[in-house]
Amino acid sequence: MFRQITIILFLISQVIWAQSDDRDFQKELNYQSKAIQDLKNEIKSTRGRLSSEENREKSATRTIANLEEEISLVERLITQLKKEENSARGEINKLENEIAENEMELKELRIRYANRAIHVYKKGSLSDIDKVLSSTSWRQAVYRTKYQKIISQIDQQQKKQIRSLLVNIGKKKLNVEAILRKSISLKKEREKQMADLRVKRKQKKRELEKIRNSKTELAKYITQKEEGVKQLEELIGKIKDDKAKAERAERIRRQREALKTKSFAALKGQLSWPASGKIISKFGRKW
Repeated sequence: MFRQITIILFLISQVIWAQSDDRDFQKELNYQSKAIQDLKNEIKSTRGRLSSEENREKSATRTIANLEEEISLVERLITQLKKEENSARGEINKLENEIAENEMELKELRIRYANRAIHVYKKGSLSDIDKVLSSTSWRQAVYRTKYQKIISQIDQQQKKQIRSLLVNIGKKKLNVEAILRKSISLKKEREKQMADLRVKRKQKKRELEKIRNSKTELAKYITQKEEGVKQLEELIGKIKDDKAKAERAERIRRQREALKTKSFAALKGQLSWPASGKIISKFGRKW
């Protein structure tokens, strides 16, 4: 783009020079110098924007890295909560089985009591004297009485133990269920946090991509501007060459006009040097 602009400017200057002998080289030089300065100012401003984009890129990269780390931590926490949830569910199942077993045992104990009550109701209860008289020996009577008392005591103890065990298991189950509910609630919160973090990470990655695209465009723009400066500097060099050629042509023209009006001797001290530079030796043969 800048190459096209400089070529157009150069062609315009050539056309103007061809159309007029009064070419204002200094004006052209001033114009091109101003154009170069404007480009340099624009390059400086663009470099500032590029530096700002680089800072934004670093910030976005750090943010993404922090989000990645936070996501990793939340993932590990969710995994741990899932393990706790599964463990709590397993414990609840185990307690439910224990409750079912103890309830079954208590039910069987109650059935035995019921059967005894039915037996006593149908046949009646023997008094201690009847038990003694119906026994074949005194020892048998004593054993029979003690046995019935022991059986009754054992049944009562088992009944109390089972009821106490059921109460304890029930309390433990309630505690585990509370832990399970808390674990599920925490897991849902962390999963929501995870979803939010992933959305933020996605947004930051899109932002980072835009920043990098912007950096690429700005760098390309700076390169184009620098190329434009280079071309304009080359154009200034050509203008200076044209100026030097024009000045030399003007000197020659004046000398020719002067030669037409005056003799060569009369022009002593008025003619310009045929070439510029320092004299390093005398003219003529040297021996």
